[in-house]
Amino acid sequence: MVAADVLAFLREQSIGQFDVVVADPPRVGLGPDVCRELLRVRPRRLVYVSCNALSQIDDARTLASGYQLTELRGYDMFPQTPHMEALAVFERR
Repeated sequence: MVAADVLAFLREQSIGQFDVVVADPPRVGLGPDVCRELLRVRPRRLVYVSCNALSQIDDARTLASGYQLTELRGYDMFPQTPHMEALAVFERR
């Protein structure tokens, strides 16, 4: 585990540095810059937890050039609210 700005940290990493990356971004999602860096460093698998399906969809579209969505599940972590968590697993193509 690393406590750092994600974009700055990823920019310092070399290709193939990670087998698996677990991401749990804020509601705005990873964003295009972080997604591009993930595509560049090419982890074998991305595990992406999201509290906002719309931002996760945007990120998935960006990641689709290098990754295939292999699993997607919704979790009702807060049953008295309309919010859902989504867990997506992406495998490198």
